[in-house]
Amino acid sequence: AYGGKLKTYLQLQTKEAGAYSLYASLTIFCPNAAMLATLAYGAYLAMADEMQGDDLYSFVLYQQTLGSAFQYLGDIYSGVSAALGAADKVFELISRAPKLSIAGSLAPPPGKFHGAITLENV
Repeated sequence: AYGGKLKTYLQLQTKEAGAYSLYASLTIFCPNAAMLATLAYGAYLAMADEMQGDDLYSFVLYQQTLGSAFQYLGDIYSGVSAALGAADKVFELISRAPKLSIAGSLAPPPGKFHGAITLENV
């Protein structure tokens, strides 16, 4: 039973790693591909005297700023998703009833336990 659960956990973790790899590669590849396309088209326009070089430079800076803003949005979404998942697990653990009873025969009777510790032969 435990081995089966471990295999299921491994399969889920493999899927999660694949999804995260796809997400990470797209967030790295897409902005760079857009920058390359912008520079290529801008160079074409500059060589055809349809655009000034300084206008292209300004546009590229604006594009980088916008790309960074979108990347931060993705990072915020990932962080919020992770926090919500962790909070859900914490509330699940808090509301879970223990399988073993807390009372036992090894516990000292109430009133006789004072918390004093004595170290001998140390």
